[in-house]
Amino acid sequence: MRKNIRVYEQDVATIDFTEVKSVYEAHKLISEKLNFPDWYGGNLDALWDLLTGYISPHEIHIKGITDVHGHVRPALQKIVEVFQEAEAKYGLHKIIVE
Repeated sequence: MRKNIRVYEQDVATIDFTEVKSVYEAHKLISEKLNFPDWYGGNLDALWDLLTGYISPHEIHIKGITDVHGHVRPALQKIVEVFQEAEAKYGLHKIIVE
């Protein structure tokens, strides 16, 4: 059962990872773009909790994954998987990876 539900101000959000250089920066960007609370933990479990326990934008565009290289890219791919798993399981968001 979901609780602590909140409404996001917009129907669509875009997260562009093109300039991200670390996993920390990725989670910070997600938090800013999705207007997560200050207590967001900045990890995959916390991301799952907020994607499935809060109402975020109906549609989330994820960009720039292919522009990131090195050790950050696999971490970003795992982040995208969390978005996609939340979409598949709960259908709360439409995730578009560009």
